[in-house]
Amino acid sequence: MNYFNEDTFNQIKKGELKTSLDTEIWYNKTYSNYLRILESNKMEKGKIGFYGPDDFVLAASFAFSWLARIPRLHYSSGVEFPFADAKLCAYFYNIDNGLFNSALDLEIVNELTVHLDNSIIAVSKMLHFLTPNYFPIIDSKVINTWNKWFPQYKLPKKVNVKQYLDYAQNMRDWSVKTGVSLRDLEKALFRFDL
Repeated sequence: MNYFNEDTFNQIKKGELKTSLDTEIWYNKTYSNYLRILESNKMEKGKIGFYGPDDFVLAASFAFSWLARIPRLHYSSGVEFPFADAKLCAYFYNIDNGLFNSALDLEIVNELTVHLDNSIIAVSKMLHFLTPNYFPIIDSKVINTWNKWFPQYKLPKKVNVKQYLDYAQNMRDWSVKTGVSLRDLEKALFRFDL
């Protein structure tokens, strides 16, 4: 059984692909730019530390550039994406300030997923760009490697919001325990040669 420790991380890193995937060039070139742009936008707002409605559209655009498709937006009850109300802006502000609320995580992530292509994969990327130390990215390659290394926490091929949030908590715990960033943990899982 593997544990969320540095030794497991190092074993996964040893099994990385020896060559880069074509998509990795795009990921590596854009990642730090996306984070920098969003962080810079947050600092320029009238209320320092708050994202504005345009930032959620920008983060979703960044996420979908990694999926190579245009999102299908789903509207219900007249609510349009991005539903960047004060609650959503405060939610990310609180995460940045170390104030976490798992019930609100479930509500917000579920709402974003419903409205944004019903894709937790896309939403995980968007959330990661907005809060890289709180929400990890998940996709099919990450899930496959995760299931190989952590069968006791096995994920289905198509995860739902609750399963994603459980995965996110496990990844945060692993990150804290090892001092390895969520991005580096996720990249190791992504690059593992199955």
